[in-house]
Amino acid sequence: MVPFPLFKSSLFRSSCWLLATFKFIFFVSPAAGQPKNIKQVWELEIKAWSFAKAGKVKNYEALFHNQYVGWPCGYPQPATKSTIGDWVRNIRDNQAKLTYDLKFESAEDYGKIVVIVYSTQIATEYPDGRTWGMPGRFKITHTWMRVKKSWIAIGGMCGLPESSIQ
Repeated sequence: MVPFPLFKSSLFRSSCWLLATFKFIFFVSPAAGQPKNIKQVWELEIKAWSFAKAGKVKNYEALFHNQYVGWPCGYPQPATKSTIGDWVRNIRDNQAKLTYDLKFESAEDYGKIVVIVYSTQIATEYPDGRTWGMPGRFKITHTWMRVKKSWIAIGGMCGLPESSIQ
């Protein structure tokens, strides 16, 4: 004799299967997809900074959409795809040393769009002893769009460190 005859019921087994499928589709899949997209975009942010540090202008610019618009740290006006690599070119051409310390703050995944927010200290040291940077952490946000199997930056903004705001 089976202790729980209900387990033999085909209706019970079907109900369990349906419940398990429902839980997978509605609870496991979205949660599994969200961190993956955010992780991919965060890795691209890290890669962008490594390209900047190495002065790899073309690699850096390739991460940005042709219609990109954003306001980078230290720029007097918004940048587009045609000007986004100027600061990296400056590092390369002047053989400057870039240091930074990225700290992930937050992100949201909207499926084909990911908004990522982080902070960093930034300092650039030139061979003649000049430096650029500010005490505190710059606040940065980028919006990335999925294009086929990859991501491309479509917008961004840099906020000044708290220490520089009067």
